[in-house]
Amino acid sequence: MATVHEKEARIAVSAILLRNQALLCSFALLVCTLIARPFVEMGINDDFSYIRSALHLAQTGRVVYYGWGSPILGWQLYLGALFIKLFGFSFSIVRSSVLLVAAATVYLLHRILVRCGICEANATIGTLSFALSPLFLPLAFSFMNDVPGVFSLLLCLYLCLRSLQAATTTAAFYWLIFAALSNVLTGTARQTSWLGVIVVVPSTLWLLREHRISWVRAALFWLLSLLCIYGCLKWFNHQPHVERINLIENIRDRGPMLYIIRNVYHFVISVPLLLLPVLVGFISPAWVKTRRSRFAVASAVAALVLVVLAGFYLYRHSPGLGWLAPWGSNYVTQRGLINIPDIGVRPTVLGPQMRIIISFFVFFALFAFAACVSSSSGPYQYETSTRNRIPSGRDLTILLAPFTIVYFALLLPRGAVGLMFDRYLLPLLVVALIIVLRLYQQRVAERLPAFSVVCLFIVAAYSVAALHDLYSMERARLAAADEIRAASVPRTAFYGGVEYDGWTQIDSQGYVVAPDPNVSSESQPTLSSDSTSNSCDYELASSYPAIQPKYALSFDPQACDGLSRFAPVPYRTWLPPFSDFIYIQAVTAAASIPIGKAVPATP
Repeated sequence: MATVHEKEARIAVSAILLRNQALLCSFALLVCTLIARPFVEMGINDDFSYIRSALHLAQTGRVVYYGWGSPILGWQLYLGALFIKLFGFSFSIVRSSVLLVAAATVYLLHRILVRCGICEANATIGTLSFALSPLFLPLAFSFMNDVPGVFSLLLCLYLCLRSLQAATTTAAFYWLIFAALSNVLTGTARQTSWLGVIVVVPSTLWLLREHRISWVRAALFWLLSLLCIYGCLKWFNHQPHVERINLIENIRDRGPMLYIIRNVYHFVISVPLLLLPVLVGFISPAWVKTRRSRFAVASAVAALVLVVLAGFYLYRHSPGLGWLAPWGSNYVTQRGLINIPDIGVRPTVLGPQMRIIISFFVFFALFAFAACVSSSSGPYQYETSTRNRIPSGRDLTILLAPFTIVYFALLLPRGAVGLMFDRYLLPLLVVALIIVLRLYQQRVAERLPAFSVVCLFIVAAYSVAALHDLYSMERARLAAADEIRAASVPRTAFYGGVEYDGWTQIDSQGYVVAPDPNVSSESQPTLSSDSTSNSCDYELASSYPAIQPKYALSFDPQACDGLSRFAPVPYRTWLPPFSDFIYIQAVTAAASIPIGKAVPATP
């Protein structure tokens, strides 16, 4: 039988855990990342170029871009360069710098949810649903700029909430100034992060209009912030070898309207998929008792029917299973994590049956949520106890709605050309989490059900396994490349994949080829008239003119000109098909590859 001291010790431990759930969420992210063993000495997705910029900064003290992507990168490069200076260069060392930022992002998200009126337990489930999703987890150990970008926005939002909840006018003013200043500095990692100071800070100032804050001082500081942002963008636009996003050109060159609608539909419907552990909590009959609730259910059924009909219409006009989850076009796909142009097709991880099951749960949970939203009231009106003033629904609408609208509007032109990637959802997922958890507590129950926790464990397990499989595949790709090089074949004589080839191209000619207004057409590298290469249906071959391939790494043994003298390299995975090969294919001389604009998978 437990003694009094043992009981007191348990209570003390429980209290400590309750107060430190945000830290536990960050710790869970670190543990799950390490379980997946995401280590390989080559680029992953676009981060080969960003890591190269960080390496150059560490070696020379100068910021240089390599013609791949459009983010300004800013403080992220200096953080990566600092890690290189402290620990030496390796791809994993540089990625570790972003892992620390990801842990801080997770901590901030938990505290933001609590300050928005979410109880600690629900905030923990919501935070882990975000942190251990198959979208955030692979980005957490990557030198992509998505995590630093969302960190900047969350830091700004957290400081704005502190401003709204400050006890005095002076404190509110300084919290707001700190929010603007932090966003100007940290927004240099990703241009869209500056929407914090551009949109969220003015929204907060509007909510503080009754606190007698000096509008003149606030307005002057805001204008000064905009001037700093303008200066950063002007400097960036004068750097060579950076891709510039022309929204007007994207709109003019857009695809058919049905193509745009399908892209937007897939982008939006990915939100409930990624928040499934939270949304399944709405699958509860507890609140469907009143007449109003029954009317809400009927309204939600009608809305669900419209959604299903829209999906069916898109399916009829889009052959295949594109109407089934997952709908992501970049990170969360049916073939595992990160789908980028390669030679051959990666094996399928989520078969049709599993995709149907996932889609059913997504639409069912979405139906239950829509029914809850349609009801005017529920059996619970719960708000967590806190010393701080909890923002009302109206306050949160004023704080978050303008940002959401502006951010989504900036993404629409990219949807017009098929570049509305699922990783752009990270800021919108935060907004959706706040809304969904608030509604759940107010209209359904005090805490999310055990089924949400079960769903969270399933999603987290899939994310860890998928991340492991991604790096297992990349390690096999690197081993195959090393096998070719061990036979005295130079890097410029074979295609090793988008990231591997990007590093080779930079080594050979200084940057990845892409039209640049700061570089004259005469200085763009061109292929000689006798250049060689069967592109093997390699979509990005034109970005790597320095490579004249005799071999190519492929997922398909029938690609290019068939198997070469090199044996394929096997690798094992935790998810289907559990084992596969990277094939080393032969490439014979062919017509030259035209140099054109390759569209990199970068914001």
